[in-house]
This record gives sequence, C-alpha cells and structure tokens, in this order.
Amino acid sequence: RLEPLLTQLNFYTDRRNAGMEVGRNYVIPKFNPKWNSDDGGIDRRSFDENETITYQVVDSKPLNPKGRTGLSGRGRLGRWGPNHAGDAIVTRWKSINGSKVLCSETGKPVLQLIAILRKDCNKWAIPGGFVNPKEASSSAVIRELFEEAINVGKLSSNVQTALKSFFKDGQQVYRGYVDDPRNTDNAWIETTAINFHDATGKDTENITLDARDDAADAKWIDIVKDMEIYPPHYAIIDHLKKMHSV
Repeated sequence: RLEPLLTQLNFYTDRRNAGMEVGRNYVIPKFNPKWNSDDGGIDRRSFDENETITYQVVDSKPLNPKGRTGLSGRGRLGRWGPNHAGDAIVTRWKSINGSKVLCSETGKPVLQLIAILRKDCNKWAIPGGFVNPKEASSSAVIRELFEEAINVGKLSSNVQTALKSFFKDGQQVYRGYVDDPRNTDNAWIETTAINFHDATGKDTENITLDARDDAADAKWIDIVKDMEIYPPHYAIIDHLKKMHSV
C-alpha cells in the first residue's frame, strides 16, 4: 500500500493549521510513522555499510542520509524514508568441460551470476525487489528470485529439494543505501544483497531460468571489468568481487 504523497500531507496540514475543515470528499491520510524504528512490521530503520544509522527528521519528514537529490516528497517510491529491498546474487564459476574459465586480463577464474533483463529500463540486473510488511529481508530475496528468474513449480521434486538446501547457506554481501534514480530528499532505497554461491556448479546445473513478473529475460552473465548492468548494482557487484577475490 502506498503512503500519502507530499501534496496530500500538505493539503491537510495547511488547512489544519489555518483552522479550516477538510472537505468531505478528501480522505485525511492516517499517517503517523515511527521513524528510525520497526513501525508495526514496516522497517523504518536505516543502514549504511551494514551498520544501523539514524537519519534526521525535519518538519515530520525524514531526510535522505546521503543528502539532497533535488526532488522532495516520496516520488515514485512507495514509502517515506527507507524503502527496503532484497537482492539475490546466485553465483558460480564459469567452466567449459569441467574446467574453470580464466579471465584473459587477470588470470583469475570468471565468476557468473543469474541476471534478469528489467522491463522498465531494458538493463540486465540482479534479481530483487521490495520487502513486504512483516517480511524478513532474507525471505524477500528468495521470493523475488523465484518470481523473476526461477519457476520452482516447473522443476522436479529432486531439484526443488536440492535448491531448498542450497538457499539455506546465503552470505550477506551488502546492506545499505542504493544510489537509485528514484531516490528523493525524503525517500530512498536500501537493500540487503545476499550471495548464494555454487562452488562446484552441481547445485545449479539443473536450474532452468524462466523470466517472469517484471523480468523480460533471465540468464547467466559473466562478471567482468566492462560488464553492462543496471547502474545502481555496480556498487553491489564490487562488494561481490572482493568477497570472491576476482
């Protein structure tokens, strides 16, 4: 459910301050968020590089901890303050006939990840999406992966069982602010990115990628120096590369 827009909040506040009544056809937004806390299942806490931080609240509006963007209100985002998301990074080593493929520039093994082609911008990206109320970030990560890139219902029971075990061992790559074009002065995206690495290639070899929801396509892509990916995800990829020393 979307939270009230700035115009709605100002409409009510201006008339209340002037001692005026709000018209019958106008719905007064019931909006009394508890900033910097868990607000009835909606996480309004903020994180930066895995650490909890406290953002400022001025005139009852949260301020972007990274500074001004030039756009006030919540913009295209659903919530004021932090809009929490989850990103699923499924990786494996690229191989040919059982042998790891080495990067011609670095001599290191080439890491691959499952990527989706976003319909909204036609860019390859890490599967992910926003966390629902009362949903853990770790749960949102798996849900979004299955909604966008893997149709579990089409997999055999054996593969489903193997995947269930595989996705128990995720490692957090990053938690914090995302430099996204939708961010405003009062609303911004933060993500929890979790890596599920298939070191042997056996756990993911029977996965059939199936783009769904807001994904136009899904495939394994190489993580290389000049890779093209959704710009806000470059920083997350950098953290991933450091984790795997590539």
